[in-house]
Amino acid sequence: MANLPKLPTPIQSHSIGYDYIIYKDGEKIIAKDGKSGQVIDIASNNDDSGMELIQSIIDSMAETNTRGSVFFGTGIYNIYGTLKVYNGIGLVGAQTAWSTYACDKVVGATFRGMNDCNIIEVCGQYNENDDILWFSYLSNLHIVGNTSYSNQNGVVVKALNGDIYDIFIDHVLVHDVGVDGFQFYNGKVWADHLYTESNRGNGIYTQTETLYLADSYIYGNYKHGIYNYLNGQNIIFNNRIWVNHQHGIYIYPKQVSPGFTKIALNHFLSNSYSNANTYSNIFLWHVETGEIIGNTFIDRYNTTKYHIDLIEATTKVIIADNNFMDTATSGVIHADHSLTGTLTVGANKGGDCLKNKGINTQSGDGTTTQFTIPHGLVSEPSNVIVIPASADASGDYYITKDDTNIYINYISAPPAGTDNLSWYWKAEV
Repeated sequence: MANLPKLPTPIQSHSIGYDYIIYKDGEKIIAKDGKSGQVIDIASNNDDSGMELIQSIIDSMAETNTRGSVFFGTGIYNIYGTLKVYNGIGLVGAQTAWSTYACDKVVGATFRGMNDCNIIEVCGQYNENDDILWFSYLSNLHIVGNTSYSNQNGVVVKALNGDIYDIFIDHVLVHDVGVDGFQFYNGKVWADHLYTESNRGNGIYTQTETLYLADSYIYGNYKHGIYNYLNGQNIIFNNRIWVNHQHGIYIYPKQVSPGFTKIALNHFLSNSYSNANTYSNIFLWHVETGEIIGNTFIDRYNTTKYHIDLIEATTKVIIADNNFMDTATSGVIHADHSLTGTLTVGANKGGDCLKNKGINTQSGDGTTTQFTIPHGLVSEPSNVIVIPASADASGDYYITKDDTNIYINYISAPPAGTDNLSWYWKAEV
């Protein structure tokens, strides 16, 4: 570290309070102690020595029982490899000023992936002897990749040594990476204000046990906006999910497992953007319990197959209080006949929902003779078909209907039981 250059003007005052500060001076990366202000080392930004300096700072914190945080000043940091982050460590960038409408404008702290590999990996424990289980966090970072790379993801959360504790991510933009913007495999992920745009894979791929995603912008990714491959606990709230090239949200777990998905107050716009009438804004398959509530759906470019498409929803799915601004290409709500649980369609606004179908399951009490199925159509259906799907549902009955429901009226009450009454139904205006 001999012959240190004259240091530039001190970086932003909001860097105060961090354990380490890393910033740019021309094409050099400078690291200093956040408490004493002493310069620790200087490296080039044009080869892997700059990334190695950043990694060495992270590793030095991971070797302690106190861990800590690193502040990155404004500038472009070339990442020749993969930065690894461990439990209890935070990476925080200078206050970003980029716009989701001009994400290629480099401002704030920008990590530019230079190699065909993941740019950031949150790895959990530092080694097999590490007993620190504090959360990690990433904040105010701008991550840009290379769309020609076939193995490059933006941020990957995946345990390498033991467990990952909670991970908090906020105000992180990932765009133009070769595969997925974010990949979540382990731990509980709490994320808000993520921006994932124009990545060549999914905006977010997740199979973590818990995902809480709010106030984020998921735009123009070449596969799904959000692809969930494990039916854990998913709260997807108040996001904009626009013009992704396949499904907006695709939940297709590798196995039927206990879980809950709530998709609420999001704004969906013309997903299946380059694949007309092929993919839907929301596609659920084997979701054990779910709620789709208070969302807005628009198919401005006439590309979306259905606004909501459900197949084999195992236990219970509720669709209510949504605003369908149009019909989508093939219809508003599609429920496959192989549904094995209960689909409840409550009051929704707009959308010329002219036909719907599904399977409904209820419990008899030995005295009730009328059973109600919400049909979710825009008006009273002219054609209704109801077929018993369980032995206890057989018997003499007749069908009535109105603007909201289908009514199955039995001459004699079906027997008592738990979930012993099931009917296949289809309705059309």
